[in-house]
Amino acid sequence: MLSRRVSLVVAGLVLAGLTGCTPTPAPTPTPTGFASEDEAFAAAKETYRAYTTAVDAYYGGDREADPLRYLTHDALSAEKEAQAVFEEEGLRSEGTSRVSSFIAESTTVISGAAEVQAVACVDTSDRQIFDSEGNLLNADADPLIAQEVTLVSIDGEMRISSATQVDAAVSC
Repeated sequence: MLSRRVSLVVAGLVLAGLTGCTPTPAPTPTPTGFASEDEAFAAAKETYRAYTTAVDAYYGGDREADPLRYLTHDALSAEKEAQAVFEEEGLRSEGTSRVSSFIAESTTVISGAAEVQAVACVDTSDRQIFDSEGNLLNADADPLIAQEVTLVSIDGEMRISSATQVDAAVSC
């Protein structure tokens, strides 16, 4: 039987590494020179896709991949915890996730600083998570995951500051 700790990590990994955290205020965006909401949204979408690729590579064994570079605030704390448990429990991942959609809820640009709130839909049907004995852990998991995400501009780049799972059947 899976320990509660391993079960929580599996849930987090199925969500492309991000887990919902206790809500706290998002960090204040810093100016990056975004000229428009469209430009900020495009950067947020690219950041989320790059993050998902880095998560797949990292949990697939490529320790040079750095999903943490795309995160800040609650999302960064959650990913660090997931990585620690992943290592301690000897879990491994194979396959990839695919961002099937990234839908804007709101985009704000003030004096070049940006904040984007969106719903990301991630298809994890090609991603498997195994325990240290080779047992498949996510066989019964819904392969379509939806998250409400907030990205903010920090030091000239967009960073994911929070992510909360939402109902994929409604959101995707």
